[in-house]
Amino acid sequence: MPKKEKNTLYKALLLLVKILLKSTLKVVGTEKIPKTGGFILASNHGSVFDPLIIMSALYRLIKKFLLLNKKMYWITNITVLDRFYLSFLKKNCGCLPSTGKGLLKSISLLNNGNPIGIFPAGPDLDNEKNITGGKTGAAYMALLSGASVVPVACKCPKTNTFFQGLLGFFLLKRVEFGEPICFPKKDRLYLKKHPDVVENTIKIIMHEIAKTSGEKYDP
Repeated sequence: MPKKEKNTLYKALLLLVKILLKSTLKVVGTEKIPKTGGFILASNHGSVFDPLIIMSALYRLIKKFLLLNKKMYWITNITVLDRFYLSFLKKNCGCLPSTGKGLLKSISLLNNGNPIGIFPAGPDLDNEKNITGGKTGAAYMALLSGASVVPVACKCPKTNTFFQGLLGFFLLKRVEFGEPICFPKKDRLYLKKHPDVVENTIKIIMHEIAKTSGEKYDP
């Protein structure tokens, strides 16, 4: 049996954010999220605080995961978290690097029943009306693990600095969860021979994120 983690700072931060956002955060669609097993949250990304906002929206569910010695992890740009005011998040809040090693770790965590969050399009800080692009990491995670993907719309003021993000953190926000998407599980050899499967999968994921956000997807 794996050693039970204390996750003291993780729990404290989760509770603090929940309290701070109590009157400014509206949450829609939590009934669509799988209640057991690992799953992937694929979200748009307009603020450095999006992971905390989404975790606050899932406060009760994440508490249940913690009781099972599991928690929510995030695929993140680790170089961003090296900034002195965010480094504590990297150490204590389930951050995984957006590298091949980090993705392999995320698949293992998904198979062990942990939820993973990811922002496939990267940060959108310029108030673009359409969701564009889409990195294939989310597709590989879904295909190699067989975990369902839940599209997420995190609607809050878009910010491009920490202090703008801090201000936006206290304005009205809305988190909406879409219908889960399931893809047939594949192995690495199959995906290496059929890269089009990965490309088609990320397009589907991005389209569903855009649909949930009420925006258009521009590949």
